[in-house]
Amino acid sequence: MPSSQLAKLALLALVAAASDNESCAGARPGTCRLVCVDDPPEYCAPPGSTSRMSRDAKAERLALSKQACCARGGGKTIAVWSGPPVEKPVDHARWAAKWVPAECARHVVTEFQSIDDLVRLWKPGDDKRKHLGEAGGQWNACTHLSVYGTNFAVYFARALAFRLRPRSVLEFGCGLGTTSDFLARFTPGGSRVICIEPEPMLAEIFAKNAPPRRPMQLAFNAFAPENEACMRDLTAQPRFDLVLSLEVAEHLESHQLPPLIDALCGATRKYLVFTAARPPSPSEPRGQAGTGHVPGSMKNKMWWRQEFEKRGLIFLPNLTRRLGKAADPERPYDLGRNMVVMGRAPLGVDRDDVSLFDGLDCDLFPSKFNGCEYPMIKSPGAHPLLNNREEGRAYREAVGRGQLQALWPEISLLEYGLRRHGPQRLSCK
Repeated sequence: MPSSQLAKLALLALVAAASDNESCAGARPGTCRLVCVDDPPEYCAPPGSTSRMSRDAKAERLALSKQACCARGGGKTIAVWSGPPVEKPVDHARWAAKWVPAECARHVVTEFQSIDDLVRLWKPGDDKRKHLGEAGGQWNACTHLSVYGTNFAVYFARALAFRLRPRSVLEFGCGLGTTSDFLARFTPGGSRVICIEPEPMLAEIFAKNAPPRRPMQLAFNAFAPENEACMRDLTAQPRFDLVLSLEVAEHLESHQLPPLIDALCGATRKYLVFTAARPPSPSEPRGQAGTGHVPGSMKNKMWWRQEFEKRGLIFLPNLTRRLGKAADPERPYDLGRNMVVMGRAPLGVDRDDVSLFDGLDCDLFPSKFNGCEYPMIKSPGAHPLLNNREEGRAYREAVGRGQLQALWPEISLLEYGLRRHGPQRLSCK
């Protein structure tokens, strides 16, 4: 019998054995993947290969496939052929020595969990609120995915990268890390991006690229006494072109706000881009809706602006308005309404220009704020997809979803599943 037919028979036997799920009761359902490596060829000979698998090799392969399918709950086997990684392993010690003060080196995350490590489909009897941080404080990756999904504002991130073009970024409370990752990968000329988030985030975001095209996460409690030296050395000097803090402050205790403001302002060399949840008002008697908001830490935009001005920063109205508009259509409710952009003289100046690459041009988002005066409404048919404001918004949303799927495909698929099956179908392990 030709070797190619032997290989096909071996593969059929592999699928048949993998489908035997009698000893896999209670395992999570899903597709089984048997990951093979190129060496040795006797173990992972693909169909059509001239290499013959020994009886022991076949038995070992079948046993491993059975284990893999038990772990996944059975199902059809997919053989994934892979070789040694192309990129060299990251030297985290050397990377930390270049990017952060010595006191912060021990907080650099070197191992990230994957989505499979953190989440699973919800089953009856699970605690749906596990790890949600609903009383305030830090969240983990499962919290973000189960409550808000990716929550990534595509055009806002594009505006930061292509309009401000920061060579260095510090994000305080980076969540899943999507904004930090985008800036690290796409800022023209490159950017040294550091983000602070107490819990290690996802490998699907933080471990996909090699430095400097990936953000560095520091996982620590910024307000714990034992971490005071790291925060002092990291933020005492204005070393970052861009400092970000987006919808984080409302999760802190009120006594933590002054040191937060000191750190944000102290680290800002050019721009501080800040948002935080709104306090109670006649239109919102309970304040901005959300999970884990601490009432005493919810302040209005003017309060934050005045605190930043006390520490030497200057309010920038044009950038505040434009970056707020850029948060549409994904996050107009929080980023759009809460945006405060501050600058440090002489570098952090206000701007009213429109980059051709950040997605705020007339074709993608016709509106008065960028001087377009709704041209597609005034002249129907001028653009095949934008005959009115509603079509323009739908087109912008579609472009944003496409970019999200391209940037983080695994997380995008998970978010799609949540939308399809309901937001409470995800449970933390």
